[in-house]
Amino acid sequence: MAVKIEDKTWEAGRKRIESIINRMYRRLSNVIIGVMPQIPIFGFVSEIKDGLIGRYIIPGSCKLISFDAMVGKFEEEDQTKLPSFNFLIKRTNQTISNEFYTDGPDTKVSLDAELKTGDIIEIRSNDKISEVSYTLVFDFGKELQTSHKFIAEELDKLLEISDESDSAV
Repeated sequence: MAVKIEDKTWEAGRKRIESIINRMYRRLSNVIIGVMPQIPIFGFVSEIKDGLIGRYIIPGSCKLISFDAMVGKFEEEDQTKLPSFNFLIKRTNQTISNEFYTDGPDTKVSLDAELKTGDIIEIRSNDKISEVSYTLVFDFGKELQTSHKFIAEELDKLLEISDESDSAV
């Protein structure tokens, strides 16, 4: 296959060659793979009322990977006691509870909890704590990804339209 490039400037010719190479490369494969990263949700509560730190509704099936928390203030007479958190997963006709204790002013807990669409998660503490910063890390995997099997052709068409508009200028 011979390609003849007749552009007036070196830069225009280079761009044209780069465009052709990119188009040919994409035609080798019809599938473009997108990766869904883990999603962190951050929160901060200055004062805890009724023990509730945070409440979230889950938009799709996922895994809750971890919970990180840092307690700013802990008012406890017994200085050997550490703050505890209660993690609740509420589903239709079912509540799953998991209580864990911090190992100091900040903590990281690996949960690997399977969550379903519509689940409600609550983070609670019955201790006298305040100024709590926390992070939940979710992995939604393929559940919420949108895929197009014909995306390579769509991209080719968009690039051709873009090339045509560049040439017109």
